[in-house]
Amino acid sequence: EPDDPVATDFLSHLRSWGGDWMWNDLRMDSDPAWVADSLRKGTIVCVTDGSYNRTIDPGVCSAGWIIMCRETKKRVIGTVLERSEAAGSYRGELLGMLAIRLFLLAVEQFYQVDSTSNSICCDNLGALFTFGKKSKRVPKGRSNSDIHRVIRTINGRTS
Repeated sequence: EPDDPVATDFLSHLRSWGGDWMWNDLRMDSDPAWVADSLRKGTIVCVTDGSYNRTIDPGVCSAGWIIMCRETKKRVIGTVLERSEAAGSYRGELLGMLAIRLFLLAVEQFYQVDSTSNSICCDNLGALFTFGKKSKRVPKGRSNSDIHRVIRTINGRTS
């Protein structure tokens, strides 16, 4: 964990939402206040890539993700690994997108900043479309409904 008390307070804020397992491999070199500044300026680029290999372990999916400022080159990096009966490549992509959106929402709330236009990229158009939707409800029986419900909540809290 960073030595900076502000970063530590931010991590406490982030972890207070639960889902501690999502942040086990969170790597930050400095206080994430730079993320808030970059969100204001619109200089953030976020990239994620999900992974699933049925032959290695059909019950595991994962994602690597990065948030970087185009101006300063500062970055936050993380990986998410989940064991689930619903594991699959699409779920891996969703987990990476979810980690990015949750991290950014925590930054927006902690540093009281509204995001401008920033780029989030992944190689699955379905995952990008899912995160762009403003759904009122998640239909019963929808695959990955747990993640879709969190997405709905996040989208309701962001501008």
